[in-house]
This record gives sequence, structure tokens and C-alpha cells, in this order.
Amino acid sequence: MSQANRIELQGVLTGGPAGASYFSSTLQELLPLNFCDVYASEKHGIITVNSTDLAPFVLPFEGITKGRVIAFKILAGLSMKIAMTTGLGVNNVPCSDLFFLRARNPGDEVTAISLITAAQPVDIAYLIAGDTS
Repeated sequence: MSQANRIELQGVLTGGPAGASYFSSTLQELLPLNFCDVYASEKHGIITVNSTDLAPFVLPFEGITKGRVIAFKILAGLSMKIAMTTGLGVNNVPCSDLFFLRARNPGDEVTAISLITAAQPVDIAYLIAGDTS
């Protein structure tokens, strides 16, 4: 696999002291965000979407059959609804800023995505990475 399809996240959650627990005393220890994986294919870009529930925008996967990393960032506009199809059915998630999903387990992969923006134009940066077979 080409290193060109390598997706890496380097992030740290910080905040005030967490409540006492046996899991962790800091957000950084409790929720580590770093990972690095190579996928068969990846697609990314910036699009403007203006869609409704009756006419959603279907995001083309262009050869990706199972999305394992999905990310959206709203650049301009208010909000959108992300409708993702997985082995568990269709899940609707609201997004008004940033959305990130990493699906590692078989059956959790995303096979289709529709975006609904309530008939308001929304500029969106996106990434899909995953399997091609």
C-alpha cells in the first residue's frame, strides 16, 4: 500500500483536572487521540452543499467500498446533518463544526454518506479513507 494513503491524527485533549477515578486523572490520558494507519484509498476535498431531507447530497466514495476514517469540518455556514450507512443501519448525526469517525471493527465501516443542510449553503472540508474491496 502506498504511504500516500497514510492518515495520521495527532491531537491532545486538555482541560481542568478530571474527577478522581481509577481510569485516569487527565483528559489526555483518558482519551488519547493519536493514531496512524494506511488505507487502500483516500479522498478529500472542499465542497459547497445546499440540500434538504427530500433531496440530500450523496457524497461520492469513488471506489472506496468501506469508509474507515470519516472527517468533516464546516468552513462556512451554520450546520448540517450527516446520514451514514453502516452495517448497523442508517445513523443521523448533527454537525455544526467538526465531525470525526474512525471505524476499526468489521461491520462498523461506513458504506454511504448523505449530507443535509436544511436548504442553506454550507462549505465543507471532508476526508474519507478506507478499503476498496
